[in-house]
Amino acid sequence: MSSSIELVRKIFDELVASNLLVNVKGRKDPLVSEYVIKYGDKCPSIASIDEDVSMDRELTWYQVLTMGIGLKLSINRVGLSLGSGDGYIRITLRLMNGDRLKASEELIMTCGEIKDSIYGKSIVDLFINLDVISRVLNTVKERRKLSDDYIDELLKFLSNAKSRIEQDIRRLVSAYQWFEE
Repeated sequence: MSSSIELVRKIFDELVASNLLVNVKGRKDPLVSEYVIKYGDKCPSIASIDEDVSMDRELTWYQVLTMGIGLKLSINRVGLSLGSGDGYIRITLRLMNGDRLKASEELIMTCGEIKDSIYGKSIVDLFINLDVISRVLNTVKERRKLSDDYIDELLKFLSNAKSRIEQDIRRLVSAYQWFEE
């Protein structure tokens, strides 16, 4: 367990040192500390999107960290809300299996002044599940025939951030004992 805590600290130290995360409220455990993802100085112009994305009868695993263990949530539907405000981008994911809500995740990225924050756990969950989130965002882009590049830019930003910590994320996933729900 101590090795997983050290890995989590290493991940957050790297992201903060790279100026990709801002520590808003530090606590002893980075998973319950509050952060905001620093997107840049200017937010892209994002139209509000509320979309329900079905995984076409295929089940997908969405992995979430809890205290000491990890849960693999079986999902086949994701409700996505994407929008921006004055200096921030907010993504909300409602992870579902049929009509049953399994979990929800909220991600906040700042492009200026910090107005809100999220727990470190959500940031680690984001990087563990970036492939699932990318698939959902790309499905929405195709479905809505979005011609502007903000979803591509957002995914590129997140992929570049993950590349800095990818080895540690893999080690962290290996260090946890995962249970299926």
